[in-house]
Formats: sequence, C-alpha cells, structure tokens
Amino acid sequence: MSVKVSMFNRCVEDEAGDLILYNSMEGTGSIRVAGQEKKEKLTGWLNRREPMEEEDDPDFQALVRGGYLIPAERDEKALRELRHMERIMDPALHLVVHTTSACNFRCQYCALDFQPKPMPREIQDRLIRFVRRRISQHSRVTISWFGGEPLLEMEVIEHISREVMEICRRAHKPYIGSITSNGYLLTPENMETLLRCRVMYYTITVDGLKDTHDRQRFLANGKPTFDRVIGNLRYIRDHVPNPMLSVTIRTNVTREILDRIEEYYRFYDGEFGGDPRFSLFVRPAGDWGGDRVKEMSDSLLHLEEMDEVYRRLSRIPGRILFRGNFGDLEPGGATCPAIFKNKYTVGTEGQLTKCDDSGSQYAIGRLLPDGTAEIDEGQEALWVAGCRLSLSSCDDCSFSGPCLMTTCPKSGVVGRHHNCGYVHEANPLLLLAAATLHPDQL
Repeated sequence: MSVKVSMFNRCVEDEAGDLILYNSMEGTGSIRVAGQEKKEKLTGWLNRREPMEEEDDPDFQALVRGGYLIPAERDEKALRELRHMERIMDPALHLVVHTTSACNFRCQYCALDFQPKPMPREIQDRLIRFVRRRISQHSRVTISWFGGEPLLEMEVIEHISREVMEICRRAHKPYIGSITSNGYLLTPENMETLLRCRVMYYTITVDGLKDTHDRQRFLANGKPTFDRVIGNLRYIRDHVPNPMLSVTIRTNVTREILDRIEEYYRFYDGEFGGDPRFSLFVRPAGDWGGDRVKEMSDSLLHLEEMDEVYRRLSRIPGRILFRGNFGDLEPGGATCPAIFKNKYTVGTEGQLTKCDDSGSQYAIGRLLPDGTAEIDEGQEALWVAGCRLSLSSCDDCSFSGPCLMTTCPKSGVVGRHHNCGYVHEANPLLLLAAATLHPDQL
C-alpha cells in the first residue's frame, strides 16, 4: 500500500532530546515518544514530501497505526470538514443555565455586576416546556449549571433537574448534569442533592495556594474562602464514592502562582493525585473588564506566557493530570461549544445566547411562555457557521484537528477579529502531556 505523511503531524523535542510525536486528528492517544537513537530514522520517514510504499519495519508500522502515515489517496481536509460538520450538528440538546446573576464571592478579576437576579419560576417552567417540546429531536440532554454562583439557587437546580429527568425518562433519553462553581457552598448536603440531580461533572476554581487564593477569591464581606473550598473537595474525595464523578480544579494563574508552580502542583497532587476522578485545569488570569482587576494588573499573565507554565509543570513528577488542558489536544477539543447548533445558554430572564455569557448584548432569542423559542436565525447562523476561518495558514495548519478551523465565536461575531485561542500553546502542552500521560515508546 502507498502511504503519505499526515498533514496533522507535529513533532517536538523535550529537554532530554527525545522526540514527541502527535497527530492532531488522532488526539492524545496518538502521542508517542522516541529516544534519540531513533530520531533520524523516524524523521526520515516523516519528512518525506512524496508518497512511499509501506514497509514491514516495526517503527514504520507504528507510524501507520498512530495515524502519522496514512493511505496516499486520503483527503485529510475533507475528513476535517466532516469532523466539523459532526461537531456542530451534535444531536444532543446542550443547555447552559444561569440560576442567578448573584455571587457570594468578589473575585479580584471578575467583571460581573453582582445584581441579585435569580431565575424566576416562570422562566424555569418555560425552560422545562422547551425541553419537553424538543426532546423527540435530540439524542440526549445535558445541562451545565452556571451563574453568578449557581449554588446560591439550589431550588432552581432541583426544580428543573427533577422535571427534565422525568421528561428524559419518559422519552428513554439519557440526561447528565455539570456545574461550574466557586465551591464554597459545595457542602455535604448540597452534594447529596446534586448527585440526586445527576450532576456528575464539577469545575471548581481554586487559585493556587491559600495565600494567593484568599487574596484573589474572597467572600463579599472580605473573608477568606480557601480552607472551606478545599475542605469541601476533601469531603468528596473521602466520602463520595461514586466512580462516575469528575472534579476539575481550575486555577487562574497569576505571576505569583507561576513563581510557586512546583509548590502548587505538589499540594494538589498530594491531596487529590490518588483519586483519578480529580484533575487540574490551568488558564491565565485575565483582564475580563471592571475596575477591581486594575489593582492586580501587574500580576496578570499574557496568553503566550502559558508556555512557561506548561514547561515548568512538565518537569515535576506526579499523578494528577491536566485533563481540561489536554482536551485542547483532542480532535475538535479546542472548538467552543457555542458553535453547536443545539446548544443554548439560558439567562435568568429567559434570554437565549450561544456564548456561555448570558448578557443581553449576545442574545439571539428568548424563551416564550408556551415552551417555544423565538430565535433570530441570522444571528444564530453567525455563531454556528460564521466563524470558520478561510486563511491559507489555517487551512494547512498541523494543529487544525482540535480547532477544526473555527475561531472563538465571540471574537468573530462580536469583535470581528481572528482569534486562534490556545493554538500557540500546542508545543509546551504536548511536553506536559508526554510527561504525565506516559505514552508508548517507539
């Protein structure tokens, strides 16, 4: 069989001089590490510009199995287009529900106005009617609880979950929930309720170690929050045995956290590294607007500085993984869910947006009393299909497997500018993945 080199290959050398191989259309499962003694042999094949005949050499066959060498007649750009179509037309109904715009925290970098606007019962019931009307069109339903701080309105979560779970039961469709929370109200009692509501995926923000976290993420009355949040996470670790649970600890990295990154990693690895349900997710703390963030402007990291975060973390041995970050290395994993045709964010007043931000400036429609939705199809089309990239550099990019040539919808629709997101982090992120996922050796 005649084979050719895949356009989605990326090769990076680690600090030891070993070669890390990755194919962005195959994802993290394709990562392989080759020692220095094999580099010349492997790169000889991988640098070929013309098709070649398949060889029986075990290393050659390993490249074929990993997707690095593919059938010569395969049109990889057509395959990428098919993956994009499958992603945007996902038949599941994905809902992000803002239970309230209020928050019990006053994080230093947050731009919310903290107006206490819980979702009224009438809007909750409109949403339930919406799901009931739509359920026959979808393969499953997912709800991501958001805010503000969603746990301030547990009654909203309970009411909607109970009704939607019954709708799905009657329709024989799966249902699953997730939540993004500051973790302060993730008490044993609330955990019990959330599990009854089938909330299985948790993203909890903890910014570094105690001193940094308490300086960046404090209560509205100024009191610290770190000890209670970590205590709630320890309770889950020790007393919630459900193996289906997934807890992502997100950290908004500042310069102070970067300076103590080894201490940071060792703390969370020591606390949660023995429980595979826990993982880490690091992103730079950014200027998302407002006045408070100006007080910490010198501490903010530029996006390109995440390279150094990944490189330092890759040098530290441990067990806890960065699954949230590694998602950006999977096929389609770096695309924003706002491009999904069947994904809607529901604001507290019933407004519908594609972005997780439920602000009225992003609204494409609203829920109506009878459970139907009034949607501006033109605006929705911009979010779903109007953010594809046509630049030749994107068309030939080896990292276009995860992004599928789709820019950040908010940047494209609202800002009218091109945004590659985290693509520039690919190489150092690969170093971190190779150091922690323990991929096969070639």
